[in-house]
Amino acid sequence: AYSGFMDNTQTLKTALDDMLQSKGISTLFIAGIATDVCVQWTATDALGPNTANYDVKVIKDATAAVLGSEENYKAAIGTMAAAGAEILTTADVLAMQCPSMTCGDLKKTYKDNECCGAPNKVLA
Repeated sequence: AYSGFMDNTQTLKTALDDMLQSKGISTLFIAGIATDVCVQWTATDALGPNTANYDVKVIKDATAAVLGSEENYKAAIGTMAAAGAEILTTADVLAMQCPSMTCGDLKKTYKDNECCGAPNKVLA
């Protein structure tokens, strides 16, 4: 499958949508190879009717088209933008303000992920 969300026929879903929803994640930053295949399919599936309502941001200079085709790259970026994705650069992302968390937020995150007493556990 090209998409992180479902197979190419869009009949079988992966666990990604359910996992993101269970974690309360609604904003997706998408990057990778290939812009005109996996990135495009994942972004458009995230914006489609078979998944939750995501705010999709594609980091265009952190992607590359198959065989470096500039024409395919531009077409894929256009398709994702037309579907509702916000097209950003890495500079745009780095300039964003990180979400603020209080000490209480951090404690709750550790407790919810059962990390107390397990300092090497990776947060879910």
